[in-house]
Amino acid sequence: MLRFNKKATLKLGEKVECYYNNRKGMISVRSVDIENPHYNRIVAHCQYIHLENVELRVRSGRKIIRGNYVSNLPIIPNGEQILYCVDNEFYTTHNKKITSAKYAVCFRDIIMAEQPYQKESLQLCN
Repeated sequence: MLRFNKKATLKLGEKVECYYNNRKGMISVRSVDIENPHYNRIVAHCQYIHLENVELRVRSGRKIIRGNYVSNLPIIPNGEQILYCVDNEFYTTHNKKITSAKYAVCFRDIIMAEQPYQKESLQLCN
């Protein structure tokens, strides 16, 4: 369940950035949609979040996931879809380096991606 900050809003399909906040023990959700009155601010915190058209990056040692907000339903982590971050690069469980994915679910500090894209060729991973 999303815990919104004061007067903050979030619409389905809105572009957001997420990261795991160690201090709060939850995912912090920042709106990066210019039309949101709380643009570039943390609008909510949650345990789970589902995103589409995901970009993956590391900034200041923090794993950042940027994408369109889809939902925040609880899920059971799938070990085959978990991404690992090593030396500021993201990898699938099959050691393929990726930078984006069609769909991702964040559960606390775990990122699971479906249809990840390889970094070198930007082709779908098999």
